[in-house]
Amino acid sequence: MSGRSLGNDADALYKQKQKITKLEGELEELKSKLAKDADTFMKRMQKMEIASVKGRLCMISITKSEQFNVKDWNALYKYISRNKAFDLLHRRVSHPAYRDRIQAGKKVPGVETFTVYKPHITKRST
Repeated sequence: MSGRSLGNDADALYKQKQKITKLEGELEELKSKLAKDADTFMKRMQKMEIASVKGRLCMISITKSEQFNVKDWNALYKYISRNKAFDLLHRRVSHPAYRDRIQAGKKVPGVETFTVYKPHITKRST
């Protein structure tokens, strides 16, 4: 790639990006179909009261896990603060909230800003 002109290299990168975009679309369609088909299959298993099924290529069993949803963020934050239970939260800073504070001229202790460079590839308008 580096032996050609920058214009030719740019076009090669764009073609790679187009191929990835197409494949990502196909992948999303496949994931959606798999999720729908798996849900239908699981409901059939549950209706038949079957815990697992073996095929020639695979075995499928139904697993369950408890999920959660925060109903009252204020109550949760109070609990976290009072009990020093910060492990309940992910350890990352919200990019938009941090960026807004920096743009407003505020400093956020303990966080440093750094620059990441990456190429932005778009279709050329003619």
